[in-house]
Amino acid sequence: MEESVLAFFRMLGSLLKTIVQLIIIERIGYGVGWVVSKAVTFGRFPSSEVTESERGKVSYIGLASIALVLLGIAVFNGM
Repeated sequence: MEESVLAFFRMLGSLLKTIVQLIIIERIGYGVGWVVSKAVTFGRFPSSEVTESERGKVSYIGLASIALVLLGIAVFNGM
């Protein structure tokens, strides 16, 4: 009985961890992606009416931008 309760709480903790990580990635990725997208497209993308598909694209742009900046820092520090 104790093992099943422990497994349940372990699963619940893992689920909460995943949800929190996704929320944080979504917020940070979207925020950075929005700024980068507005700067690169001179304010044309994303539009004022954001769809779920567009929100995903902007989040991926933000995550890619963060990864490129971190890669640039790593390369610069390696010189």
